[in-house]
Amino acid sequence: ATVTADALVNISSPTANAGTSKLLTADASPVKRTFLRINVTGMGTHPVHSAKLHLQVASATGSNSNSGGQMHAVSDCSWGEKTITWNNQPAMGPVLSTAGKCALKQPVEFDVTSAIHGDGVYCFAIDSTSTDNVNYNSREATTGKPSVALEVEPDCGCGPAQVPTTTTTTTPAPGATTTTTLVTAGPVGTVLADTYVQSDLSTTNFGTKPQIFVDNGTATNPGTTGVQHTFLRVSVSGVGASLVTGAHLKLQVANVTNSGSVTGGTIHAITNCSWDEHTMTWNTAPAIDGPVLATLGACAAGQIVDFDVTPAIPGDGVYCFAIDTTSTDSAIYNSREGSGVPPALEVHVAP
Repeated sequence: ATVTADALVNISSPTANAGTSKLLTADASPVKRTFLRINVTGMGTHPVHSAKLHLQVASATGSNSNSGGQMHAVSDCSWGEKTITWNNQPAMGPVLSTAGKCALKQPVEFDVTSAIHGDGVYCFAIDSTSTDNVNYNSREATTGKPSVALEVEPDCGCGPAQVPTTTTTTTPAPGATTTTTLVTAGPVGTVLADTYVQSDLSTTNFGTKPQIFVDNGTATNPGTTGVQHTFLRVSVSGVGASLVTGAHLKLQVANVTNSGSVTGGTIHAITNCSWDEHTMTWNTAPAIDGPVLATLGACAAGQIVDFDVTPAIPGDGVYCFAIDTTSTDSAIYNSREGSGVPPALEVHVAP
């Protein structure tokens, strides 16, 4: 498990982003909150035994506190580390655990077991009821960065196993060496956000819709009225130093009227990943500034289509894409919120 993003927000600076700060803060006055995103891989079908989020109190004077804060689950993981502010922060969920008094440089552990059910991306927030602020080291700090410790129940029923795991050797008695090899997690691709925008509804957000649309507008006036573009954000982890040999974004054509098309559209890499699926509109959509990666032919309702995005994914990270079309015969796909097969990213690496 890896902490992939962290940032603090401050009510006193409601439009400021602190994603590059070396500190994460929780305070009741002025109110400051910390947000973290983690990526969990390698669990497979094993039940979670425990999940602990570890932070270290910073060494700077005043970083210690009479309260380490309280950890919340956050259901909306679409925020960007470099764009989140007080004004656009996601809502916090239930309290998972609370930390007591903490000293400078002290490691602090938050139990988040109840929020982690398997492989995937999870988000959390830390706030505080104390006006004695606590400062933790962020991912940008040189030491004491946030980390996650996971344990799962192995198939043997012989007690929890840590995740991720590699080959370990132990010596229980002189002359006796036992080596246990567990499978190392492979690459994982996750679709974090998806939405579409529409030219003649230029201030409308469609982030909660069950389908995403691609269309070049009305047949009588193509490229103007009713143009629809789809945007997707994906996360890739577990690649490490391996060579990516294939990355395929798979969408299912929705089982609704007129969802099929003479073309499934054209997918582009885009450089701006700061958009929010719950707020983006035609007017605020990022530019489709990247190269064409793939163009699809005809597609039918229920069909799984495959966009090859390999050139745009060199390794671990977060990537964004846009799908447009030159056809006025719209293609309609299931979104993450739909009841059909949701968008998925498959990543393959060289052995």
